[in-house]
Amino acid sequence: MHELQATFDKAGTPTKVAAVLKSLYGRAIKGDVIAAKIWLERVCGKPRQDVVVQGDGSITELVTLIRETQQRLMAIPEVRKVMAKEVRAK
Repeated sequence: MHELQATFDKAGTPTKVAAVLKSLYGRAIKGDVIAAKIWLERVCGKPRQDVVVQGDGSITELVTLIRETQQRLMAIPEVRKVMAKEVRAK
């Protein structure tokens, strides 16, 4: 698994990333809503999502909140990449 991730890490050069962004921008300008969404999220960042905490503050609710937060964070490619490096370092 580590070899596969290392291969992906080496494959992503700044030139290739720029080419993909340029392609996404071209498609977005032509009306591709999904391309526009992806391009905007990469260039401007994803919209902030507020988390509302409710309940009695029990340990079960805290654990659930932590798990949900971890799931949301791990859905972000940059976070997954950093976490994978941290795990490999240990």
